Amino acid sequence: MFEHRRHIEVLAQAGVTFDRAALAGGGARSPHWPPVFADGLGVPVTVAQARETGALGAVIAASVGVGIHVDEAAAVARMTRPACTFEPDPQMRAHYDRRYEIWNRAIRAMEPVWRDLAASETEG
Repeated sequence: MFEHRRHIEVLAQAGVTFDRAALAGGGARSPHWPPVFADGLGVPVTVAQARETGALGAVIAASVGVGIHVDEAAAVARMTRPACTFEPDPQMRAHYDRRYEIWNRAIRAMEPVWRDLAASETEG
């Protein structure tokens, strides 16, 4: 979840804004991960009703390609449904903010290790 939060912060620095997130895949099936994402990201997190969202994406694209839907937005509106939405718990914000800072310190501390590993791959 913290790496997702870091990606969102990079996008925010580039001017992208968002006020909600969607979660799909294995983590979305857990009763625990969606509320953790909502709390850690500080935005509502919606879980899709579809269990195989990758396959659904292919069907959406195909439906546009063969003319069933006029565009992707129309296909998505017709073929997707939210299962539920998890609202962030404001009382958990400080908890995740503290841990996010610790996680960022750990990532920064690992930078020399990642550089050494990358250099060792080019050594042969």
